[in-house]
Amino acid sequence: MSVMIRPLEISDAPQCAQIYYDAIMIGAKDYYTTEQLNAWAGPQLNPEG
Repeated sequence: MSVMIRPLEISDAPQCAQIYYDAIMIGAKDYYTTEQLNAWAGPQLNPEG
């Protein structure tokens, strides 16, 4: 398997937003309260609107 590193493109925004949200809401859920997670992540991001 090869990995290609390239500049970020605007079309990557939905996937990047989802990674950010999931990293907080899933990856950190064992360490923070729901209230803290919601404050950190905010509402699920909508990069298109």
